[in-house]
This record gives sequence, C-alpha cells and structure tokens, in this order.
Amino acid sequence: MKRRRLLQLVLSLLVLSAFLSPMRRELYVGDETKYGEVIRDMRSAHVFFVPILNGEPFSHKPPIHFWMVDALTHIFGLYSLWSFVIPSLAAFILLLGVMVRMTGEMLGRDAAWWSALAAGSSLLIWGSAQTARMDVSFALALTAGIWLVYRFLRDEDFQALLMASVLIAVATLIKGPMAPIMAIVLLLLEWGRTRQLPRGNYLPAIAATIVLPLLWVVPAIVMRGNAFAREILVKQTVGRAISTWVHEAPPWFYLLRSPLTLFPWFFLLAAAVLVLIRERRVEFRRRADPLWFCLDWIVAVVVPYSLMSSKLDVYMMVAIPPVAVLLGWFVASPAPESSLRPAAARFAVAGNALTLLLVASCGVALLAARGRLLKGPDAALFLPAGVRVVGIAFVVIAGGGLVATFASGVGRLERSILALVAAVIVPLVIAAATLIGPINAVASSTPLIAVLERQPVAPESIALYSCPNLWSRNFPRQLERVRYAGPDIRDSAGRWPVIVATARTHAGEIAPALARYRQIDQVRMIGKWFDVYRLR
Repeated sequence: MKRRRLLQLVLSLLVLSAFLSPMRRELYVGDETKYGEVIRDMRSAHVFFVPILNGEPFSHKPPIHFWMVDALTHIFGLYSLWSFVIPSLAAFILLLGVMVRMTGEMLGRDAAWWSALAAGSSLLIWGSAQTARMDVSFALALTAGIWLVYRFLRDEDFQALLMASVLIAVATLIKGPMAPIMAIVLLLLEWGRTRQLPRGNYLPAIAATIVLPLLWVVPAIVMRGNAFAREILVKQTVGRAISTWVHEAPPWFYLLRSPLTLFPWFFLLAAAVLVLIRERRVEFRRRADPLWFCLDWIVAVVVPYSLMSSKLDVYMMVAIPPVAVLLGWFVASPAPESSLRPAAARFAVAGNALTLLLVASCGVALLAARGRLLKGPDAALFLPAGVRVVGIAFVVIAGGGLVATFASGVGRLERSILALVAAVIVPLVIAAATLIGPINAVASSTPLIAVLERQPVAPESIALYSCPNLWSRNFPRQLERVRYAGPDIRDSAGRWPVIVATARTHAGEIAPALARYRQIDQVRMIGKWFDVYRLR
C-alpha cells in the first residue's frame, strides 16, 4: 500500500510538472507556429469545418485537433499558449488514467501504477504533453481503442469492438489513417498467433471505422473541390505509401532509434521481453493473453511505420503504452520458481544504472559546453546561469540515484526506476523554470517578429519567403497582415514588397528579385539564419 501511494504521488508530480513550461514558453518554430497560423486563419476567415492555411485548405492533418484549439481560443484567446497546449495536457492526464485502468484490468493494480509511471515518465510522452501538437491526443484515442480490442478478443464482445472502432475513427480524424492500419495489423497478428478470432458480425465495426471519418471527408471535398480531394487522398495518404522504398531512412530506422524513442526504459523493456519469451511460451497460443497481446501491439506499430516513407521518432509514441504494460508486469509480478527473472532483474538494474551514468554525463557535458566548447551564435543558449543549475542537477540527482540503486536492501529494481525518473525529469523541470526565456529567443519566431515590428512600413508591404509562421504571446496585431509569398514575391497587383524576409538557405531561389533590395538585418532561429531586406 505504501509503495502504491508513493507511485501515485510521483505520478501526480509528473502531471503537475507538465504544466510548468506552458506558463512562459512560446509556440516554437515548425509545426507549432504553423498550427498557430492555421488557427489564426480560421478565426479571421470565420472558417471552422475545414482548417485553412494562408487562405487554402490545410490538408496535412485532419481537423479534430484544430477544432479543439479553435474552440479554446474563444475562452483563453488566440495568443494564449493554453489554447494550444490544453488538448495535449488533457490527453496526457487521460492517458495515464487509461494506463492505470487498462493495466489493472489486464494484470492487477500493482502492475497498473508501475505501467502508468513508465508511460508518464517516457520523455516522448511527457515532453509532447507540453506541446501544441496532436500526438498525445492520437495516442490516447488509439490506446483506448486497442484496449477495447483486447476486451473484444478476450470476451468475444462485439459491442467492445464497435466502441473500439469509434475510438479508432476518432484517432483517424486526429492524425490520419495509420490508426485503422495499426488496428488491422494487430488483429492479423493476433489471428496468426492464436489461429482464431471471435466469430460474429464485424460489419458494424468496419462501417463505423470507415463512415465516421467520411462524415468529415465527404463534405470537406464537396466544399473545397477536386484539388482538395487529390491532396488528402492521393498526396497525403497514398503518396506517402508508394514512396516507401525511395526514402533515405531504411526500414530498420525505428529499431536503431529505439534506445532514444523509448528513453529511459530501453533496457528495462529488453529484460521484460526476454522474460516474456522464455517464461510464457506456454501462453503463446492463448487468445488475448495480455502480455503477448502487448508484444503484438508493439509490432503492429513498428512494422507499418517502418514501411512508410515518413519516419519521425514521435510516431513511436503510440508504441509506448504497450511497452509500459510489459514494464509494469515485469516489475510488479512475482517471479516463478526456476525462472530467469532474477538474472533479468539484475540486467535491468545494470541497464538503469548505465542510463543514470549517461544522464550524469549529459550534465557534465552541459557544464563543460557552457561558453567553452561551443562557439558562435548558438553558444549563447549555454551562457545563462540556469544552465549551470540544470547541469549540476543532472549530475547530482543521477549520482544520488546510483547510490540509492546499489544500496543494500530489497527493491533494488524499483529503486533504480524511481531514481531514473527523478534524474531525467527533475532537471528538465528546473530547465523549464529557469531557461524558458533563452530557449524562446532561439526556438520561437520572436526574433523575427521584433525585427519586422521595427520596420516603419505597412504590414501589407512585408513579404515572408520560406520563413516560419509568426506567433508570440504578445504578437503585434498589425503583423497579422504580412504576406507569406511564393517565388514571385510581388502581391496580387504586381507590386514589390518594401520588406522581404527569407531563409538564407533559400535566398538563391528569389535571387533576381533580391537584386532590388539591400539587406538591413539578420536573425537566427532554430539554428538557421534568416535575412531581412528593404527595397532600394
């Protein structure tokens, strides 16, 4: 009971820690500022059903995330970060609740709390919970849906399958058609493993999975026309699949990246899978065995994404819930006699200790890099005093964790896990409290906003070419009217802009036009240079 309460306390602190950075940070250059522009365009054009970007339908992502953010802007405002991060924060909290309930149903309450801790302290999930992206919401919907698939297989409950199909359809409308693909692959893997599936009427579940997304897709196509249909059905869906084998990342990309994507639980997972394969071979053919089901779940995520052309670490977030279930079982379940569990536990402790050493070495590197090893404009990020505090926290907490891990007494594995959670999360929380200002200065669009705000010209006379979308907490409202130009930087009336800003790496694409201009400023964002020009 005391251990369970300790885990509940740690989980509560994890949730609270995710609320710290949104209090001060900006939307960061990339998808976040792009999504900020999508919401701004939706609000200014009074458009809701089909999200737009620069006046055109935004086809890269489905609409549910943008609907949620747009609704929140009516409560918190367009330039409040809470409007953008509350969907991820809420999904993070709900996902932890799902992990407790799902793992408790599968394996018991003790495993449930360890499983939720593993999921919540995964850097991929914990970090994404503080962003304006839709990845955690997608993971929540898909995890809840696959939990119901497990119930369907276990109890032959077609009502559970229908509910699962609704959640999978919701996941599709959050991030795209990979959700039903992974669910189908999982069912095929379960059928191949057990040689059986429940017999009954699958048609309602299939219909729900297909029809619910079409309730948005069909009206959207009717509203936006054939070009939009080709964009979402061909380029954004089929196009990604048919270019699979020409992508520079090989199919084994995610296997090679697994120590990073599963950080800090890679070694613990390796121990759990080894024990599962050796000790539970008898249950291999048993339908809806929770552990083999979770292993199939992981494979159902890794294989389809490995065959797709677009490969990003964040895609593996949906594999972390089944990983966390396996970790909860490994830590909490009693070891059978004559098992290799003690040896695997020793391996897991050694792996956690190695990870603690890696965390401590990151702290040492951070201290060493502070103004000495790094040169140039990016070195400024390492100069604030807070960097020293974060580096010391990495070293001290990881070092204390190593001492606690190898101290005498029982529960060495549990101690190493809690020490690793503290060593990874606490320094990052300190960074969120002390370094948000310097991080905003290099990762957000505020440097470019400051330069443009100083220009004594009408916003309509400013053109941005290959530049990030602009967003900040204190965004100058007049800059809402700047233009995002194509290779022809002139406006619709053929007039040349007075001010042009462009990424330096893409300036050559508009070099003939830039001959009319002189450079007046430069800024650095996300490690790249952007130049600002004025008409001669």
